[in-house]
Amino acid sequence: MRTLTFVLVGSVLLASTPSAASIEKVVELSRLCDAGRRLFCRELAIIAREERDWQIRAAAVRLLSDGALLAHLARHAPHPYVRGAAARRLDDSAVLTQVVLRDDDEDVRLAALWRISDDALLTRIARSESRLERPKETESYEVRQDGVQRISDASTLFDLARDASFPLHLDAVWSLDAPEMLGDIAKGHDRSFARERAPEKLAEECSKGEDGACRELEVVAMDGEDPEVRRAAAETLRLRAVSKLSASEPEALIDYALGDPADSVRRAAVSKLTDEAILARIARRDPSPEVRVAALDRMTDQEVFAEIAVSDTDAETRAMAVLQLTDESLLKDFALHADSAAVRTAACVHLRDQAVLEIAARDPDAMVRSTAAQKLSDPARLGEVALSDPDMLTRLLAVLNPNLISPSVLLEVAATDSDGDVKAAAIAKLTAPPLLADLARHSKERIVRYAAVTHPGLVDRRTLTAVAAKDPEPLIRAEAIVRLAALSGETALRFLARYDVSDLVRQLATVALSDQVLLSRIATTDDHAGVRIKAVRNLLDEDQLRRISRGDDDYFVRSAAQSQLSWLAHKRGESGR
Repeated sequence: MRTLTFVLVGSVLLASTPSAASIEKVVELSRLCDAGRRLFCRELAIIAREERDWQIRAAAVRLLSDGALLAHLARHAPHPYVRGAAARRLDDSAVLTQVVLRDDDEDVRLAALWRISDDALLTRIARSESRLERPKETESYEVRQDGVQRISDASTLFDLARDASFPLHLDAVWSLDAPEMLGDIAKGHDRSFARERAPEKLAEECSKGEDGACRELEVVAMDGEDPEVRRAAAETLRLRAVSKLSASEPEALIDYALGDPADSVRRAAVSKLTDEAILARIARRDPSPEVRVAALDRMTDQEVFAEIAVSDTDAETRAMAVLQLTDESLLKDFALHADSAAVRTAACVHLRDQAVLEIAARDPDAMVRSTAAQKLSDPARLGEVALSDPDMLTRLLAVLNPNLISPSVLLEVAATDSDGDVKAAAIAKLTAPPLLADLARHSKERIVRYAAVTHPGLVDRRTLTAVAAKDPEPLIRAEAIVRLAALSGETALRFLARYDVSDLVRQLATVALSDQVLLSRIATTDDHAGVRIKAVRNLLDEDQLRRISRGDDDYFVRSAAQSQLSWLAHKRGESGR
C-alpha cells in the first residue's frame, strides 16, 4: 500500500505540470538523440525553436547539445526561461558575456554569468556601465556583484577594491583572500567603508585559524590610520584569545569578563565561567544587558534570580531571570503584576497555578495569553479562548492544547474561525467519522473540506466516493482518490477513471485500477495521452498492448505499450526459471 501511495503522489506531480506527455516526449527524443539517431536530434531542435509552450521549449533546450543553436536561443529566444535554459548549457564565453551585458532579464544574465570563469571577462562585467548596453530600468546590481564574487585573481580584486570610483569595491574586498593585501587596504585606503570591511574579512579568516590573517590583524590594530578600524581589529584579536581559553583558566577569563571594554569579549568570557560569585557580580553590575543575560544563563542561584527579576533596568534581562525561577509564589506575582509583558510571559512558562493562568489568558498582551493558553487545563476556558481570542496564534495554541476535546467547540472553530491554520487544527482533532464526513461533503470552504478528506479518521468509502466525484476542486477530488485507493476502494474509482472531467483525477484513479477490461477501454479511448499511458502501465493483455504499440496516435503511448510488453516478457522469463 505504501508503494501505491508513492505512485499516486508521483502521478499528481506529473499530472500537475503542463503538457506532461510532451515533456515525456522531449526526454525520450533526447535519449534517442544521445544514442546517435540524428533524426530525433533534429526533432528535438525543432521543439526547442518552435514549440508554442515555453515550458516544453525550455525542457528541450536543457537537453540540447548543439552549441550554435544554444547560442542563438540564449540571445534571441522570446521567453526568458528559454534563454536562461540555453545559457546554462553554453560554454562559449563570448556569447555568454553578450548575454550578461545585454539581456533585459536578470535571471538570464545570472544564468549566463555563472558559466563564465575567465577573470578578464568577469572584471569587464563587474566594471560595465550596463546602461550603455541595456535599458536603464533593467540594470542589475546583483549581476555585477556576482561578477565580482566569481573573480579568483587576487591582484584584480585588489585593484578593484582600491578603486574609489568602483561602486562594488566593498564586494571586491570581501572576495579577496590575500591577508597582506587586505592589511594594506585596512591600514591606508582612502575609503572608510573599505577600511572597515577589510578588517572584518581578516577577522573572519582569523577566526577560522588563518595565521596570516591574524598577523595582519595585529598590524592593523597597531598601525591602522582609522581609530575605529584599530579598535575593531583589537577587539577581534581579544575575542580570538578568549576562544582559546578553557574553564580551567579562570583567572584569565575573569580578567576579560570583568575588565574588557568590548561587550562581545566580556560575553564570550562569561560563557566559559563557572564561579557563581563572579557570575552574580556580573549579572548585577555589567553595563550590557546581553552580558548580564549570559551570566544568568550560567547560574543556579535562585536568590540572585529573584533579585535580578525585580531590580534590573532591562525588561529582557528581568524576563531571563524569571525564566530561571522555580518558586511558584514568585512566578504568580510576576505573572499577575509585572509591568513588562516579557516578564509576565516568562512567568507563565513554568507556572502551574490554573487560577492565575486563567487570569493570564485574559492579559492585554497576546504573547502572555498564548503562553497561558498552552498551560490551561479547563476545557471550558480553553473553548472560550479558541473561539474568541483576537490573536490567531493564541487561538491556534488553545485548539492544539490536548485538554480541548469538545467536538462542538472544535466544529464551531472549524466553521467560524477566520484563519485556515486554526480551522485545519480543529478538524485534525475531531475523531467522530460522521462529523468528518459532513465537513468533507458539505462545507463551503475549500480548506475545511481538504482537511476533512485528508483526516486519517475519515474511512467512509461512500463519503470519499462522493467527494471524489462531485467536489468542485480537482485537488480535493484527487486526495479523495488517494484515500480510496488506500482503502482498496476500486469500485468507487471506476467511474472517476472513465468519466471525470479532470485529467488529473482520471490519471490518479486509473493508476489504482486493476480491472483489465476497464483498463483496456481507457487505454484505447481516453482523449488524454497521460491517462492512456497510466492505463497501459497497468494492462496485462499482451494482444491489446501490441495493438496499442502499433496503432495509438501518440508516440509515448506507443512507447509505454512497448515497455509494458517488454516488462511482461521479462516477468514471464523469470517465472520460467
